[in-house]
Amino acid sequence: MIDTIAIVDSGRVERMSMSNAHSSFLLLEEGRKTEAEEVSTHVGGGAVNVSVAMARLGLDVAVLAKLGADPRAETILQRLEEEGVSTAWVKRDPRSPTGASVFISSHDRNAAIFTFRGANTLLEAEDLQDEAFAVGVVYIANLSNESADCFPVIVERAKKHGALVAANPGPSRLLKKEVAVWLIE
Repeated sequence: MIDTIAIVDSGRVERMSMSNAHSSFLLLEEGRKTEAEEVSTHVGGGAVNVSVAMARLGLDVAVLAKLGADPRAETILQRLEEEGVSTAWVKRDPRSPTGASVFISSHDRNAAIFTFRGANTLLEAEDLQDEAFAVGVVYIANLSNESADCFPVIVERAKKHGALVAANPGPSRLLKKEVAVWLIE
């Protein structure tokens, strides 16, 4: 993912909290430009963030991900290379652009996030080359939409090679209750 983060002073955005729920909302005036303290763009996403963190700890790391065939993908690949993360298992798919998100950060709560998952949703079992799983640890980032169907295949291949598995399964996996079954076996 490519993340664009807008940091807005809390005085410029209204906040509304629901009295009958644990939800709160940032209100932006339609058609009005809101002055930001900072707007910055970063390479992000669960798979990339964890890969970079592991590489910075001195581990030998490769990322298996699906990107579009676009400039956002080139930015991500360049960043991974700079951080010493292998991109040998990265797949490119011209059917959809690389994912992107926009964060609106204000107040003392979590940011509001607009997300376009793009090529992230197109990971398929055919993209999961068996050799990629001959490692010590496999970390599974949140898989969205159709890509989530690869979760059990990834776990199976990792187990076949004796790799430890760590996962950030996301709501769809948790609702299907597959995580506990796959990680405990």
